[in-house]
Amino acid sequence: MAHTWINLSTRWSLSSVQAALNVIISVIGTVGIWTFARFWWQRAGARVVRRNSGIPLSALFTVSSPGEAWDAITVQGRRLFAIESWHLLLQVTIVILVTLACMLSGPIATLASRTTRTVQKSTLQVLHTVTNGSSSANLLEAIMLWNSTIESLNQASFPTDQLLDFLPPSTVNWTYIPSEWDPNWSMACNFTDETLLYNVSGQGNYTFYHPLDAFPVYRDTYDPAWLNTSKYRIQADFISWTAGSGINAPFTDVLNFILIESDPAIDDRWHTNNETMHLSLSVLHTQNLSALDNQYFNQAEATSWRPVGPVGNASYTRVECSITRRPEVPDKDLVPWVWTNDTYSITMQYTMFWSYPFIREEFLNITYPTPTGKEILRFYQAYLVALGASMDITPSPMELSVWMETVQLSAIFLAFILALALVIILFSIRYFVFLKRHKLELEATFVPDGKMEWIVHSARMAASGGDEESDGKGSKIKDRVYLQEATFGYFAMGETHQNGPDGETRRPSLARVHTRGNSVSGPPPYSRGSVPRQPRTHSLPPLSIIEHEKQNKSHPNMPSHQEIGTVFNLTVFETDKEAQPSPPDSSPHTCERNADKPPPITSSDSCGQSSKTIDPISPSASIEPSISPPNSLPKEEKL
Repeated sequence: MAHTWINLSTRWSLSSVQAALNVIISVIGTVGIWTFARFWWQRAGARVVRRNSGIPLSALFTVSSPGEAWDAITVQGRRLFAIESWHLLLQVTIVILVTLACMLSGPIATLASRTTRTVQKSTLQVLHTVTNGSSSANLLEAIMLWNSTIESLNQASFPTDQLLDFLPPSTVNWTYIPSEWDPNWSMACNFTDETLLYNVSGQGNYTFYHPLDAFPVYRDTYDPAWLNTSKYRIQADFISWTAGSGINAPFTDVLNFILIESDPAIDDRWHTNNETMHLSLSVLHTQNLSALDNQYFNQAEATSWRPVGPVGNASYTRVECSITRRPEVPDKDLVPWVWTNDTYSITMQYTMFWSYPFIREEFLNITYPTPTGKEILRFYQAYLVALGASMDITPSPMELSVWMETVQLSAIFLAFILALALVIILFSIRYFVFLKRHKLELEATFVPDGKMEWIVHSARMAASGGDEESDGKGSKIKDRVYLQEATFGYFAMGETHQNGPDGETRRPSLARVHTRGNSVSGPPPYSRGSVPRQPRTHSLPPLSIIEHEKQNKSHPNMPSHQEIGTVFNLTVFETDKEAQPSPPDSSPHTCERNADKPPPITSSDSCGQSSKTIDPISPSASIEPSISPPNSLPKEEKL
């Protein structure tokens, strides 16, 4: 699982990264939908450029918003799931999914990012262990310094096989990297876990300051070489808890700290500080025992307390080390002073450091656990480095590894976003190359893309009937002109049609697009009584429903020309070729008709009274209504 996350930054906060991810998801989604719609438009536009005919309108429809997706669903209905509509279904699905992703960009950003701790390089101000030529220096009762140092060493997982040459700040969460540490003193240690002692009793001849002599069973746990006082110095101290303050009150708990090391006085080693030292640190934990001469409970009288009689429980832990200095050191004044002659201060600081937790547990009537060998060695490391660092008054910069709060990004999310970005870039390049390569063909054919262009296309068709119009200066009319000049409704702007017998308005069943005089480049809307310019189209001759000026007696319900007010013309436009006008019937006053042709539609049931004949409209033709003013036609037109 660690490989599925990528470190993003140690300086940015998680909230800032998630806010940026929200924006990225929204931008990728928006641009992605646009690119996806352009892909399908290009796919259909290429067919138009290649002069392919019979392209379904559904192939030109692109879905670029949830609203258009809803339009596709409502118009297509169940046909959306048909095989021929698979491209529309795919577009609708993608648009819905991407829209949901943009709406849920917050939760997605939360799942795709997190904070964790990572190891990074950082320059820290450290304190070196300055020797200062002192062989008897000590550091007493620095409880807070020891606690912070030990906690820092534990958090950094500092090993127990070396002593520290410098002390990093405890306020920084640094970590141990072997390549960054080149110790002057290395240690090879053997640890003894807590071991129970049996049949332990005090002889009553030695005090608690001499536990090796006071408890012979414990003394036997040492290798005899450690007990050679001509080579080794033995130092001990203790802390205890009694059941009361009376005379000869029994001891409920005693912790003895025993230090045995190579005698620093031999061969003047406390001044040279370069030979190998042998060190043994041990803790003897005894419980429920008695002692002689414990009449006064104070430190002065403690020197005379002599354990006597059987011991209820006894155990010990131990660590034995060989501490070796490397032959060459970079700076002999920056080396921990191991060969101190003040061994008494070391054992006394052990008791000082453990006194508070020991007394706290005893006060709560809780048996205090025996400190382990690693714990007592860790204190030894902390004591020596704190002692040497306390003499350094000038911190030095050093690059160390530290734990930092790091914002991480999901590798899966990043790969998905990069893949989408790559697809968007490739599709965009493909789209713009297509536009550049087929610029002239696209301008000539005008393949609508989106609702705006479809509206403009309708206005063009209403104005010119399919032929390209110009502004009179040889330039093509701008799309914005069509959008500004064209109107939509039952009638063109400013026109009124009173066609009913009672003066009511008669209008087509469908509203449509109207332009000025059927041409955007034509004159402004005509006034009443003027004749609008006819559309420039390849068309059949206009066939009009002409009303007689006076009402025919055989048709009492037919309105007069004045009552109609405005005449509707049906102009039939041929889509493939220009049609020739039909010749007028040579016998307008007869009811003969060609047997091979369907009966014509006339404006009167009487063959002789019909004013105009309207042939059946071809299904391939397009029908565009045009409006003629009341005075634009003669009162009577004959075939």
